[in-house]
Amino acid sequence: MRYNIHINKYFNIAVLSLALGLTSCDKLLEIEEPRTFITTKKVFDSNAQAESAMAGVYSQLINSPGYNNTFSFTSFASGSSGIISGLASDEYLFTYNQASWEYFLSRNSVTIDASSFTMTPWVSAYDCINGVNTVLEGIAESKSVQLTQAVRDRLNGESKFLRAYAYFYLVNFFGDVPLVLSGDFNKTSQLPRSASSLVYQQIVQDLEAAAGLLPATYNSANGDRIIPNRWAAKALLARVNLYMKNYEAAASLSKEIIDQNDLYYLEPSIENVFLKGSPEMIFQLKQSSNKNTQNNATPEGTDLIPVDFLSSQARYVASNQLLNAFEPGDKRKEFWLMPTDANGDRVYFPYKYKTGAYNSVFGAEPTEYQVQIRLSEIYLIRAEALLMGSTKDKDAAIALVNELRARAGLTVPVSNTISDEEAFKLIQHERQVELFGEGHRWFDLIRTGKATETLSAIPLKQPWKGDYQLKIPIPDSEVKLNPKLVQNQGY
Repeated sequence: MRYNIHINKYFNIAVLSLALGLTSCDKLLEIEEPRTFITTKKVFDSNAQAESAMAGVYSQLINSPGYNNTFSFTSFASGSSGIISGLASDEYLFTYNQASWEYFLSRNSVTIDASSFTMTPWVSAYDCINGVNTVLEGIAESKSVQLTQAVRDRLNGESKFLRAYAYFYLVNFFGDVPLVLSGDFNKTSQLPRSASSLVYQQIVQDLEAAAGLLPATYNSANGDRIIPNRWAAKALLARVNLYMKNYEAAASLSKEIIDQNDLYYLEPSIENVFLKGSPEMIFQLKQSSNKNTQNNATPEGTDLIPVDFLSSQARYVASNQLLNAFEPGDKRKEFWLMPTDANGDRVYFPYKYKTGAYNSVFGAEPTEYQVQIRLSEIYLIRAEALLMGSTKDKDAAIALVNELRARAGLTVPVSNTISDEEAFKLIQHERQVELFGEGHRWFDLIRTGKATETLSAIPLKQPWKGDYQLKIPIPDSEVKLNPKLVQNQGY
């Protein structure tokens, strides 16, 4: 598989940085590709060297040059998941070239010939997996006393978290995928697809291990939440258990996080939710501010906000289904969507991130980082789990939704006298308006069994091609390289 090739470049950059005595993610980006190979064993001779190797994996997730030139987004974790999910579901419309992959995806009419976008989630996820597998193996093989047990444990925890994170997106975008648990090319280049159930089993195993290895605090001197901690691992584990319908586990894990109210609480102002210092953030990725394509903007802000702000056409705009989902007075529509008439018709583009190409500054400190997991999602995980689990607590579930609604300016609470069915619809509706554009909507429709009913009724997506479109195709180049890799049915 070609996913093995990419990690060598980024991992070697990290390795070269060790020889030069560099340790930060930003410095990793300024280094030319190494002309000589340094064995990976030497990378793990000390704490600083091992942490630099790990920094290379994080940098790749947010700062790499992208895959197949499809996105400004660099990986599954830096915007592409939100765009793919938004177009494939009922969140976004595409306003540009009708021959592009976005046009076909928004109509659920993807073909192999119009599937270049799938390289980004596939290759970036496996790059991440290969990177952390190399870190895990390097730490295990290192006999150096200068690599302390505390750092070994933390980096093992971070690696297992990121491996689980990458597999979560792979299994939900593609279904059955190769389960790569080694950094050895000879062992992984010709793997077949593993059943989704086995992939989920590995995700749970990795996250449970990560939660036991990671500290409760953030490993950052300035308070940045750009390295996962114990609660980030438990937050992702709560999400995974919700998807697996393990409602009691999802409810318990989400409560643990909500109870950390000295560390996490809802940002009172809708305007400030996506700032890097928001108390709502559980895990973010920090972009370099020295990348010419985006300066100090997030990758997502770069692509979602028009180049000339309100005077140029937006590439991605909110669908009528999303716009109509907001109730009158909902501040989320006011502050997280921006109206523009640049193309002659009033449309709204996503505006959760406020820094884009039009106002970004090269080298300036970012005010926003790329959001991965935030507290609002945890509220909604717990609400759904409380409603659907065997120890049902509908009152508590509705109370959690009402907290988010109140923050959004909807001061009239939903009554707890509504039926269970109405409560479920309430929670899914709240996920739609609170988490739009963050990569959840398409997965939510699929996991709740509402995808075909919801999407096939949208005129733009008619005639409905078939439920096979609820998974995206594996990149054709990957299938051709590995005869054991079978393409998703229908493509």
